[in-house]
Amino acid sequence: MKKLICNFFLNDKVILIFIVINAGIIFLQESGYSHSWLLYTDIVITFIFLVEMIIKHLSFGFKNYWKDVWNRLDGVLVIISLPSLFEIFFTTGLNLSFVLALRVFRVFKFFRIIKFLPNIKELSKGLKKALKDSYAVFLSFIIIIFIFAF
Repeated sequence: MKKLICNFFLNDKVILIFIVINAGIIFLQESGYSHSWLLYTDIVITFIFLVEMIIKHLSFGFKNYWKDVWNRLDGVLVIISLPSLFEIFFTTGLNLSFVLALRVFRVFKFFRIIKFLPNIKELSKGLKKALKDSYAVFLSFIIIIFIFAF
């Protein structure tokens, strides 16, 4: 049973499904759609991400977990979203609204889908080269926009 639970949380495709669902829920919440099932689903998914982070820490070790770029992104986003769990389970009396606004950054977990794209390394190398070769064009556009803005 323990191995089954660990395999569930270590499976990137399963976690990716939760990321897509969470991105949709955050979109609905930020669009002004408010319903109790959205709040409860958001809490459950936040808890799933927290459990995933804990299991990865136990499986990989603290240092190895934070060495991986995707784990760093996930870890920071989970830590940012923790105040939303605290507000629900504990009545602190503190105004955490500014911290709770940071939970929108969980949408960036959606970037994990990038590693499932074929030939992503070659694509990123090409993108870096294109940006490096065209910085003068971007700088020219910024200067032109700056000149015409006044």
